[in-house]
Parts: sequence; structure tokens; C-alpha cells
Amino acid sequence: MKIIYSNGDSNMAGTELGDFLLPNWPGVLDWPAPMYLHEAAKIDESVKKALPEIERMKEICRTWFWDSHNDLTELGKLRLAKSNEIDFHEKKNSVSGQLAELLDCTVFNHSKAGASMEHIVSSTIFDLTRLLVDNDPEDIVAVIGNTFPSRFMYPKYELDNDHYNRNSYLYFYDNFSPATKVNKQNKNILQYIIEHTDFRHILLSYATQLNILDSFCKHKNIKLYFIDTMIKNELSELLIELENSIVDARDGARHVFIELLQYINLAIPSVPVFASMEQLALIHRKEVYSCFGHYSSKVHGILAQDIQADLTSSMVTNNRPAIFEKVEVNNDSLDQQESRLKEKLEKLRQADPFIYR
Repeated sequence: MKIIYSNGDSNMAGTELGDFLLPNWPGVLDWPAPMYLHEAAKIDESVKKALPEIERMKEICRTWFWDSHNDLTELGKLRLAKSNEIDFHEKKNSVSGQLAELLDCTVFNHSKAGASMEHIVSSTIFDLTRLLVDNDPEDIVAVIGNTFPSRFMYPKYELDNDHYNRNSYLYFYDNFSPATKVNKQNKNILQYIIEHTDFRHILLSYATQLNILDSFCKHKNIKLYFIDTMIKNELSELLIELENSIVDARDGARHVFIELLQYINLAIPSVPVFASMEQLALIHRKEVYSCFGHYSSKVHGILAQDIQADLTSSMVTNNRPAIFEKVEVNNDSLDQQESRLKEKLEKLRQADPFIYR
């Protein structure tokens, strides 16, 4: 093996893993994640008892983090001055960086903070296709993280010709998330996304992207390690919302929701999750988060060691196996493939006749 390729959002990029270079860095935090203290306190008595102290530390961390990202503060100016050094340590301490060090091989980490699933999958396919020009597929290992389903990729505004470039390459696209700054250039398209997108579009897009990623890596014989990086499972909440819509839907729309849920249930589990970073944080608890809530170098290192062990032992490790098998593409007729798909859907109906009736 020669190459580790990585893609994902800020968690895979290693965001905050170089912040120790800045003065008054608050350090790393124990479980739970700073942004979900109250949710954790509901299920963990020790968190509930320590909540005042944890919230005090959380406020210190939040203040320091935003000061360090404000270009007008001395701390923010220092971050800018040290940006190259910080970026180096973020890449080095990320899961892909630590894995490359363990295996003594080359690493390409093209993760981007705020990336949508569409951006992650599109740029991964683009990058891996280029890597395959000069490398054998067995020499490439892809370590790909997920992201929040509600993030979207949209065409980037081009100031020189005053319109959206619909024919541009991947790198002319930007990502939309709750943190996206709305300005003159992106206001109209972001407003359109907000007004015309609901949870059904979000789920369908997310499931489709996972299917594309899985199919591409299988077709190209590239080893894929898919990592769940989400601290809060937004995907589960969206699935529950969709199931509730089926219950409440009128008869005319009911079958559409059912078909959508069937597709999602078949598509999403087709990509086995190798590991959940939040589960690793929950298991190890001590020093598992950076000050603003991204995973610490310790969690990245544990995950890198797990992937190394799996690679060297040639075992197929699947901590969270696919719930339903994927229909493989083969030489059978379309009728035969459709027949097998119907059998699988019938199993879904038998498992939950109320939802899939």
C-alpha cells in the first residue's frame, strides 16, 4: 500500500488539532461534547452533577475559540500568522495523517470544513480517478467521513461575469450549512435552497451520495473505510420525521413516502460504517474533544490504530454492519434483478408491516 486518501468535513480535516500552538489554548475536554451537554446530562448522572463546572469550562473554550477566529483580535491575527504551521499539525494529527505515519506511506487529505456529502463524494471520485492514473487500486486506501445531511453543494458566484457558473468544475462549488455567511453573491441561491428543500430532499440526496461512493469504490476495487464523524445523529432524526410523515400522509401521497423510505433503507446501510468517532469518545471519555467540540488527536489516533490493525490482519471489520444487503449489479436480466429487489422489500414489510404496508 502506498497511498492513504482522506475526505470529509472538519472532523476528518483535523480542525482544532493545531490550536495548541496558540497562547492560552484551553486544552482538550472529556466527554460529553461541549455543544451537547444538556442532552448528555439527561442520560448520564455524573454529567448532570458536574454540569455547572462543565458549562463554565465550555464558556471559556467558546470565548477562546471565537477570539482566535476573529481577524481583529490579537489572537486572531496570530492564528493568521501561524496558519501554515497550524494547518500542518491539523493534517499530521488527523486520522489519515496518523495512519500514514503508522504505515509509512503517502497521504492526501482533501477534507474541507463545512463540506456537504455531495461535495465529499464528488471530490473523492474526482481525486481517486486521478490517483488511479499512476497507481494500482490495491495501493490506495480511502478513509472517508460523513457529514451532516442538511449541508448542500451549490454553484459558486463568479464576480467577473455576474452570474452563477453552472458549467464549472468541482472546485468552483461551495457548501451551504447553518454557518454559511449570506452575502450579495450567494443570497439568491441560498434563499432558493432554504425555501425549496425539506427533509425528504435531504434524505434522498444523502442516501444517493452514499450509494455513489460505495458503488465507485467497489467498481474500482478501492478499499473504503467509511467513518461516522457526527456527534449528533441528525440522520436518525430525519428518518423519524419521514416515518411520521408516512403515518400522517394522505392516501395519495402515502405510497411516495413509502417508496422513498424503502430506497433510503436500502441505500444508506449499503455502506458499512467501520467506526463511529463519537462512540470512541464515549468509550474512552478522557481528553476526547478539542475545545470547540471537534475530536481530539487521541480519538484520531485510536481510529488510525484500528484501521491499521484491520489492514494488517486482512480482516473485514464492521462495527456497525449493513442492516440490509445491497443488490449487486451482475449479468442477470433486469427482471431477475427487480425480482430480487422485490423479495428484499417484502422482507422489509414483514419486519415492519405498519410502515411498509
